[in-house]
Amino acid sequence: MQYDLGFEPSERRDVFLRRAALTVARRQQAGGQMILPGLEARRADNLFFALRPDMTAALEANEIAGDFSKKYGLLGKSLGPSRYHISVHGLGTFDGRNPGIELKAEDAASRFEFAAFPIRFNRAMSFSGNDDKRPLVLVASGGNEELFDFHRRLGEAMRWSGLGRKVSKAFTPHMTLLYDHRAVPEQEIEPLQWTVQAFCLIHSEQGFSRHTERHRWPLPRSYGAGELGFSPPRR
Repeated sequence: MQYDLGFEPSERRDVFLRRAALTVARRQQAGGQMILPGLEARRADNLFFALRPDMTAALEANEIAGDFSKKYGLLGKSLGPSRYHISVHGLGTFDGRNPGIELKAEDAASRFEFAAFPIRFNRAMSFSGNDDKRPLVLVASGGNEELFDFHRRLGEAMRWSGLGRKVSKAFTPHMTLLYDHRAVPEQEIEPLQWTVQAFCLIHSEQGFSRHTERHRWPLPRSYGAGELGFSPPRR
């Protein structure tokens, strides 16, 4: 499809104009302005396995974020109770949804078994980042052995389901409260804790500040000895 720009440019000039129009269109899209059809900038949405705090813990986390904002003059807006989470395994960045990866994620989750377990964060600090987006996070000085085991066992199930390349051995459990240009020094806080009763697959829609749960899998209260882990596919 062609657009009438009011003149008949040469081929080289046409290429230049199209590139310029694309740049303008992307800037307009970022500012919420009308853009030329067919020149929309590609999205960069994230898909990941995550754990979310229950509502009581999420509201407590919101209070912690507010306290630090007042104490250090932070201007960044808190993620809010609906978006607080612990990322466990990232599944990639896509232009919108990726049904193929979602199906593999569902398969991994369907063969994964783990009992409900506690999480406890007792420290707050700023992670490094760019000047405008330093994440203020909650971390733990120790413990959370079940969380590390959960990460490892879910990774094993992902390998069986064709997601081995998405499994990361490195894991630093944390929960982001907000982003700000100011850095908060590491310090102890009143512990934030809850019992994880489910894990979920989250689609983070970039630019919309929105997390959508594509799937959620409950964790039972307990399993018998030797029943934790995952079930490999039948041959």
